[in-house]
Amino acid sequence: MYIIAVEKKEPYRFGVWLVNSETLLLARAEIEAGIERFKIAKAEDQWATGYEELRILNFSA
Repeated sequence: MYIIAVEKKEPYRFGVWLVNSETLLLARAEIEAGIERFKIAKAEDQWATGYEELRILNFSA
């Protein structure tokens, strides 16, 4: 997967980033865990804010 960003105004500089497969796998695991938390919250009618615990965002080179 690539992320592409382009400036809206001249000189229209841009950047392209390749997201490595390890990062995508970690993101997928996080999303799947979130879906499971959603299912439980819906079933129990208990809605957490998502900020109850420390969340880590890691960009490695």
